[in-house]
Amino acid sequence: MGKPALQADTDKLRLLASELSYRANNINNIDAAAPVQDVSSAMPGSKFAAAIARLGDPNGRAFKAMSGQITRMQHAAWDTSLDYDTQEQTFAAQLRDYGNGQ
Repeated sequence: MGKPALQADTDKLRLLASELSYRANNINNIDAAAPVQDVSSAMPGSKFAAAIARLGDPNGRAFKAMSGQITRMQHAAWDTSLDYDTQEQTFAAQLRDYGNGQ
């Protein structure tokens, strides 16, 4: 097709999307509550234990939210790579049509 009209490395965008997906899945699988529960058992019945126990749920939600944000970045990178490919193919077809006098 010659030199691309749009300067975007779609393979690298897809590689980025793949890596982001991998990272998001790893973060999503972190059990943030378990370590907190273990720590709270070190001083059962204390204010410290109660405060630590309350951290588990918010920490878990924070990890899920982070995973969700990274997943959105993954989708954006993947969709952008497809958009660039589509635009490049459309532009190349228009150039061919123009060259053929259409």
